[in-house]
Amino acid sequence: MGKTSLKDNNKLSKYELMILWISAVLTITFVSTCSPLYPFNPWDDANCFFTIGRGMVKGRILYKDLFDHKGPLLYFVYALTALISGRSFIGAWIAECIMAGVFAVYSWKTVKLFVSTSKNSVLLIPVFIAVVYTSKMFNFGGNAEELCFPLITIALYKGLKAVVKGDGLPKKADALICGILAGTICRILCRLLPFHYCYGNKAQGLLKALVTYLEIYHRTHNHYHTGTLIFYFH
Repeated sequence: MGKTSLKDNNKLSKYELMILWISAVLTITFVSTCSPLYPFNPWDDANCFFTIGRGMVKGRILYKDLFDHKGPLLYFVYALTALISGRSFIGAWIAECIMAGVFAVYSWKTVKLFVSTSKNSVLLIPVFIAVVYTSKMFNFGGNAEELCFPLITIALYKGLKAVVKGDGLPKKADALICGILAGTICRILCRLLPFHYCYGNKAQGLLKALVTYLEIYHRTHNHYHTGTLIFYFH
């Protein structure tokens, strides 16, 4: 009965989705200098990404004509934003709003895995999102970590869901999704990828992570790595 209650409690209503997405869009609009409220983004990294994205749209070859040390998927995202506007960061702002919305939704779904919530409990999420997106990670907006953060949140949710509702191992479909997420993160900012495999910096934590990974690998490796390879090779 407990697991059934948790499953039903984890579904999001239209009201919750509305609050989550409005909160995400408003937060990004006010805190990101990519938004139309600001004349420009003064951060050098965001301008570098945008310059490479514009160059790709104009036919320049990534890592040959234009070079930076981040993964190629990041620059493809900025190439898409350059198609929206080649003279402003409005495309990056739209991408930020979408990713912030994904983060808000899966953060709230994670909360609902563990606690029963009232209708208006979701009104606490705007405060949470504001704290997260005013942290040092965010900087002026438009960074690589910002794109990866929601993907990590999805992986965290699916891992916790497997523990709370199942036997601790993800379903094959979830393993495939987590593999796709891992491959995507690797193609944006590979140093964030170890989140999928380890719990901390201590040797004991790494050992536990290895044992856990091997156990999950035995059960779901075909689906997880199939998902990873989708974005790892092109």
